[in-house]
Amino acid sequence: MVYPAAGYLGIVYTTKIVFIQVTWNAGRTIEVKKAFFKAIADGIHARTGLRREDVWISLIDVEREDWSFGNGEMQYAPKS
Repeated sequence: MVYPAAGYLGIVYTTKIVFIQVTWNAGRTIEVKKAFFKAIADGIHARTGLRREDVWISLIDVEREDWSFGNGEMQYAPKS
């Protein structure tokens, strides 16, 4: 993975940086997203000792119909 070793937005990373990407349904508020980021970084830090600065999280908001839970079907397809 390529990351800005010199830092980005005032955050300096180490070689122990961890990248997390989460795909979830769109519609959550900024407050929920902020709380989610904090909970993940704090939880990883508490359990592993990894610096919070080294937890890089990316969220991907998708619509409900963007999921298939099997059989090649769109279980949450809009009703026609």
